[in-house]
Amino acid sequence: MTPNAGEAAALAERPVTTPAEAGAAGQRLVRDDGLAAVLVKGGHLDPTAGAITDLLITAGGVRAFTHPHVAGPTPRGTGCALATALAIALGRGQGLEDAVETATGIDQTVALAALVQREKLGTTGIGDGLALPHARLPGLAKPLAFFARLARPVDYDALDERPVDLALALVAPEEDSAAQLKALAQLARLLRDPVLTGRLRREADPARVYGLLTGQTAERE
Repeated sequence: MTPNAGEAAALAERPVTTPAEAGAAGQRLVRDDGLAAVLVKGGHLDPTAGAITDLLITAGGVRAFTHPHVAGPTPRGTGCALATALAIALGRGQGLEDAVETATGIDQTVALAALVQREKLGTTGIGDGLALPHARLPGLAKPLAFFARLARPVDYDALDERPVDLALALVAPEEDSAAQLKALAQLARLLRDPVLTGRLRREADPARVYGLLTGQTAERE
């Protein structure tokens, strides 16, 4: 679970305004609700602070991950980007603490701003309820992709004006446009397969979704 401070407060039924209170709320959720791990995102704790502290709470204790706070055009979406980066790292087989380290090392504000800026140049909604948002980021070692299936489709100014419910986003190294174009072509080929997109809309198991997107799950209905 990856709640922000307000969500952790509501779930744990206690105030969460400081890192210490965030840690205590996470411990209560692990202890009383049987959760294996809780990552309380620190962006809402003190938006004026020079650093953000995310707290990973497990039965083994509390570990803090502190990184600089970078102001962006909007604070919305950065926590979701962190949760997505964490899911990518876990999907690659990293252990939990290593995955959190990887995820918090990606500047979510910069990533979100780059994706939004690219969208202003023209929609990446490619039709049939599909979107392929993408951007290049400084300091990235290699392309990264993440997948989202929306419970409620959103207006995306798509080419066919159909709301989007499946998004496959890509971020690539700023200096390697060839890598971005190659990765975009691969993802576009995936999304052109109606059998695959049908499975992605129905599949409930995240591991199988990952397998479908990476070619590790060959079975298709």
